Amino acid sequence: MPWTSGSSVSSSVEPSADFVAVPGGRVRQVLRIGSVATWTGFSFLLWGVGALLFFPLARVRQRWRLSSFRRWAGGSCRLLGMRRTIEGTPPLDAPFILVSNHLSYVDIILLASVVPGVFVAKREVRAWPMWGLFASAMRTIYVDRERRRDALRVASVIDSALGQGEGVILFPEGTSTDGSRVQPLKPALLAVAANSAHPVHYARLSYRTPEGVPPAAQT
Repeated sequence: MPWTSGSSVSSSVEPSADFVAVPGGRVRQVLRIGSVATWTGFSFLLWGVGALLFFPLARVRQRWRLSSFRRWAGGSCRLLGMRRTIEGTPPLDAPFILVSNHLSYVDIILLASVVPGVFVAKREVRAWPMWGLFASAMRTIYVDRERRRDALRVASVIDSALGQGEGVILFPEGTSTDGSRVQPLKPALLAVAANSAHPVHYARLSYRTPEGVPPAAQT
């Protein structure tokens, strides 16, 4: 899955990544999903232990959360049989904003395995069994796409996260697409980037799957 990333504020980087899905039948797919679910549960418990141990140390607790998220994402990539090819240098020094197109739920796994930060996601994710709990623990910022005014609240939360030294990763199209074209971007979500003094990076994601395997936009 090639993705091109750059900076429109203070630096210039051009990362790219390729995901190649390994073909398999329905049984293999179920086993992989089950493996990721088990790995997610274990990662959540491991994060919880560390969060309790480091509770008085805010900065150490933040680093533990970010490393836990990245470790979960990297393990999930392997369990799902995905391979990445990265060109260039992704943003690693927070605070920063990374904006990306959105093709599939696995976008989050890819980006979280490479870039440390918190995601902006639709509020429905919070209700997902287990994954919702883990997403909330990783400080995911939820947006209600049915309420236009909620984007203003989310912009304030993003600004606060940046002030706390977080990297923020968002999908300004506001929904996933098949990748054939870029949907109109949500201006309220980009307002923070426009008014921010922090580096702003962009990423373009695409996926390559073997013949007979559904495209990423259908996952």
